[in-house]
Amino acid sequence: MKTVIFNSNVINEVKKNGPVKLVWANELVGGVLTNQKPVFTEESKSIGLEAIILDSYTASAMVKVMGALSEGVKEKVIKRIDSDRAYFGMFVEQVWNCVK
Repeated sequence: MKTVIFNSNVINEVKKNGPVKLVWANELVGGVLTNQKPVFTEESKSIGLEAIILDSYTASAMVKVMGALSEGVKEKVIKRIDSDRAYFGMFVEQVWNCVK
């Protein structure tokens, strides 16, 4: 499975093309992904971070919820989830609350 640095465009790609493993630039040495093998910073290693999987089903739900947001809120959400996996996790949790 392909590993990518997360940005909000990845959500639509996953919806269309299938699952990927996600990492965030702030977790990686030099902020880059080399040869599909993430090299996590010491801080990231110390808390046990690993790439997480985003599947098509979750991505599809995220796209639907994003589509329902106002532009201002959508921009704030994108800025936050692009910056940190914790915000991404909180957003996914909220997406599933909306889907219920």
